[in-house]
Amino acid sequence: MFSKYSSLLSRMASINLKQVSRGLNLLEYQSKGLLEDNNVLVQRFRVASEKADGPKIASEFPCKEYVVKAQVLAGGRGKGHFDNGFKGKRP
Repeated sequence: MFSKYSSLLSRMASINLKQVSRGLNLLEYQSKGLLEDNNVLVQRFRVASEKADGPKIASEFPCKEYVVKAQVLAGGRGKGHFDNGFKGKRP
């Protein structure tokens, strides 16, 4: 059964596959900002750079609940970690 696929597999194995490289690293808020600047509808958001920004944003952006997200360029979901060694879990 596998013999009919052996030539295909050997040809695939001989192909020199190049690893894909991401040349553009954007955080989610940067991507949303670019989309919004170009008239693409995105969810409303605010960016806080430090803890003190929270109350100001809450007063200017009234809603019942807020979502706070930490964003890092770490190469994929669940790969970020904190200085103390804590790591997020992959979904």
